[in-house]
Amino acid sequence: MKISTDLRTSIDKGRMDQRGGTTTTAGFGEVMQKHSNKLHSQQLQTLIKDIEMVGDRLGNSRSFQDLAKYKTLVKRFMEEAVEFGMELNQSHHWTNDGQSRNLHVVKEIDEALIGLTDKVMNQEESRINILSSIGEIKGLLINLYM
Repeated sequence: MKISTDLRTSIDKGRMDQRGGTTTTAGFGEVMQKHSNKLHSQQLQTLIKDIEMVGDRLGNSRSFQDLAKYKTLVKRFMEEAVEFGMELNQSHHWTNDGQSRNLHVVKEIDEALIGLTDKVMNQEESRINILSSIGEIKGLLINLYM
């Protein structure tokens, strides 16, 4: 059986890359990180659009089913944004007191969701107040995203 010289040279080049340096590994890691960031960003943008759509529907219908779906989407967005943000910015978002800015925003979003739930439960609230709360929550989510 004869071994092709082309095969042998490609094997030797692979060995030289392994011995010579790590440029291939670093490049791969960077590409994977950029791709992961891009996918996560697209996923968050899709969630924001879904939240806007369900928020508009909630403002019109004021039903508990739409409220539950809205809260579920907001919760999912918060979980993903905080998880992703904390992984990337954990050391950059600490205040002088040792508190994380992201956790404060999450608390504000939770309080706004509780307020929205109360407004939907009190059917006497006007549509404008409900839409105002939805807009406030959207602003807080965008603040968390940025």
